[in-house]
Amino acid sequence: FPTAGEILENHCRLTSIKEETKTTLMKACNDISEGWFDVCYLSDMQDNELKSYLTGFDYIDGTTADYMILFGLGKSVFPYEQKIEELIQIRYNCDYETFIEWTFEDSKLSGIAQQYILYNLINESKRKVVDIWNHRKFL
Repeated sequence: FPTAGEILENHCRLTSIKEETKTTLMKACNDISEGWFDVCYLSDMQDNELKSYLTGFDYIDGTTADYMILFGLGKSVFPYEQKIEELIQIRYNCDYETFIEWTFEDSKLSGIAQQYILYNLINESKRKVVDIWNHRKFL
């Protein structure tokens, strides 16, 4: 039976995947198959331990860990995104950490709220482009 690394290697040959991404995936597969990265253990961990454990692997940064916790484990976390931080500073006149503590402390909906803010930011940007385009047509 092929190892996870062999399956990934075959898949990477068949698809167009960046070499850097392939290397990262290979590291993750090797860590999982060698027992260093225990995916079953993640669901048993306390919320405050998860991010620390995940970011202990050199190929997982804080934002990736947040998204793994939010979507992979179904736990509530407010993933960091630079654009959302900028939006919070402009719209709510406070820093990122204060906003999260003030709004979503002990909330089960913080991840959903983060996605809502991101969605609105994207839609707002699209509307601005359409407004600019429509305005230019009449010049």
